[in-house]
Amino acid sequence: MLIFIENWLKNLIVIIILISMVRMILPSGRLKSYIRFILSLVVMLLIVQPFVEVVKGSDYLIEGLLQVQNTLDFEEARIETMVQTINNQQDAIKLYKQKIVQQLEHELSVLTSKVVVIESIEIIEDENNKEFGYVTSIDVKVESTDFTEAAQEVMLSDEKSSVVQVESQISKWLKSNYGSAAMRINISLESGG
Repeated sequence: MLIFIENWLKNLIVIIILISMVRMILPSGRLKSYIRFILSLVVMLLIVQPFVEVVKGSDYLIEGLLQVQNTLDFEEARIETMVQTINNQQDAIKLYKQKIVQQLEHELSVLTSKVVVIESIEIIEDENNKEFGYVTSIDVKVESTDFTEAAQEVMLSDEKSSVVQVESQISKWLKSNYGSAAMRINISLESGG
């Protein structure tokens, strides 16, 4: 833009100097008035030239603005797609956890012949990890369906060993089927009424 203004000013100065020289050389008379009029038009056109260029260049300005708008629209759509993809991944992981909880509650209830409730579960959520989806931490609550059965388990030493056996059985089964040896397992035994 500065180059354009610089060139315009140079041209304007050169034309004004040339017009002044032509006026000096022109003979007086009727022809002089016509030449002065034409030279005045040339100066006026030279002065108006930047405005004409701006109007002519407005197409370029509009095209540039449209290009910037299109780029911004594209970036916005790309970001929305990325956010949607992340939301879909999070929804898929949430659904995966729900399915694991349902499956574990059923399988552990069958294994222990007791009501088993998964209170919380953590899995490896990094898709780039080769152990993606493995259980890293689980809190299991085993409920005794009969209060007298729970009281007998506390009183009798043989029954205490069966409680330990249930915990051991659940831990081994979880580690072999759903996680690694480093999996954190918290098992609580509670009596139901």
